[in-house]
Amino acid sequence: MILTGFKYMQEEKILIIGVGTQMGHGLMLALKDKYGKKAVVACDKLEIVKAKVWEVKYIRLDVTNKAHLQLVIVKEKITQIYLLAEMNASSSEQNALTAWQVNIEGLLNVLELSVRYKVGKVFWPSSTVSSIPTTVYEISKLSGEYWCRYYFEKFGLDVRSVRYPPVLPAIALDDAVRGILELMDAPPEKDFGFF
Repeated sequence: MILTGFKYMQEEKILIIGVGTQMGHGLMLALKDKYGKKAVVACDKLEIVKAKVWEVKYIRLDVTNKAHLQLVIVKEKITQIYLLAEMNASSSEQNALTAWQVNIEGLLNVLELSVRYKVGKVFWPSSTVSSIPTTVYEISKLSGEYWCRYYFEKFGLDVRSVRYPPVLPAIALDDAVRGILELMDAPPEKDFGFF
């Protein structure tokens, strides 16, 4: 804890789930620079050989395993979660049930445990979808938005999200990471909305 004036502030401890994605890797580097390497816990379902080079704690984690996720949140005293683990559009079409488990049940695990253990903020990227989704991926993203809204309105969970195109050009990655950090630093909103 840090003493500031007469109040104690809890140091940030940030969990990045899906660090093996381009966005996850970019966020991990930016958050490590901003908060320090001890403040970041990087997770992915796959074993990542480069994790030692990153100088942050790495834990192999499947977001659909709620008990393991709970253990990590409690043991590491997580204050923020960035959920980037997902099945992309083409993989979702190949295996709809697995896509639902990863994209929605994984999100629900994060939302539920964030409420239970008083995680301060959650970031979950959505995607540009029409009001009438036509693919498994679009259905999961639109459903996820409604779940995020529900947890915000019902439990007051500070969930933040940005709608990105399904394929984000690599050249725009730095701008996307910067935008996410700015969004997470902004004061909480009174109304729920996507940016």
